[in-house]
Order: sequence, then C-alpha cells, then structure tokens
Amino acid sequence: MTAIERTYTIPLRRETQKTSIKKKAKKAVTAVKEFIARHMKVEEVGIGPELNEQIWQNGIENPPHKVVVMVKAEDNKAYVNLIGKSLDPVKVEQKVAEEKKNLLEEQLSKISSKKDDAKEEKPVEKKVADAPVVESKKAEKKEE
Repeated sequence: MTAIERTYTIPLRRETQKTSIKKKAKKAVTAVKEFIARHMKVEEVGIGPELNEQIWQNGIENPPHKVVVMVKAEDNKAYVNLIGKSLDPVKVEQKVAEEKKNLLEEQLSKISSKKDDAKEEKPVEKKVADAPVVESKKAEKKEE
C-alpha cells in the first residue's frame, strides 16, 4: 500500500465541552486519534510531539478549539503532526530518544556535581558555649 498524506483541520471544541474541566486536554488527544482513525480508515494512530505540546500548551483545562494537522498513513497505521513538522515516525522517535538521553545526562551531571560539592565541604565543628546559669525567681526574691 502506498503512503497517503492529507491535511485536516480537526475541531476539538465540541468534544472538550462534553467532559469535565480537568480532563479536557486528554479528551482532545483522544478526539484527534478518533478523528484520524475514522477519516483515514486506520486502526493505529500516532501523535507527534509537536502536536501533543500544542494541545497541552495552555494546560489541561484549556486545549485549543481546533488544530490543523498533516497525516501520513500506510499499512493500517497513521502518524499525525502539525503542518511543517516531520511526519516520519522513525525520525521523530529517534529525536525523542536523543532528547531523553540528553536530559538524563544533564540530571546525572547535576547530581554528580552536588556530590562533589558535598565532599569538598568540611564538616563545621559545633562549639557549645557555656550557658549562663539562670537563677530562679524564688532565689531572687529571697535575696531581696
């Protein structure tokens, strides 16, 4: 089967109005998948990271009312992304894996630098000063 590429404007407003406030962005993602599955006649639909970020950009309570997407379908699978973004799922997966790897390396370097800083610091010796003896009020009154 040959690859088919199409452009769609997907309305999300009606779908997100049907759900509670704290589930709107998740419902928008589901609506995109259902729309593409219905129109492209496929069973599996993958969403690109740029489209996902645009849907979740304003938080869970306020997804966009509509999105314009490019769809590439072949062999009962479709891949959806924003117009102008990569539609090759292999390249996108490699890019996402690369970003995750870079993020992990940054986190590991931060952790190791914190450990090095902790090793360099010498423990501070705590000196206990001789505390003055506080006389009780009864003893003061007796002296007077």
